Amino acid sequence: MNLDELKQKLRTYKKEDIKITSHADMQAYVREINVEEVKENITNP
Repeated sequence: MNLDELKQKLRTYKKEDIKITSHADMQAYVREINVEEVKENITNP
């Protein structure tokens, strides 16, 4: 899978479908990033 294919696949996910692990949640907190922003960045690379 190349980068363009990956971006297309990520766009098909809904924010509600993305599960944030406790580790990812902690990393977002340490980096002072909102978890919703993380989900937005995943669905719109």
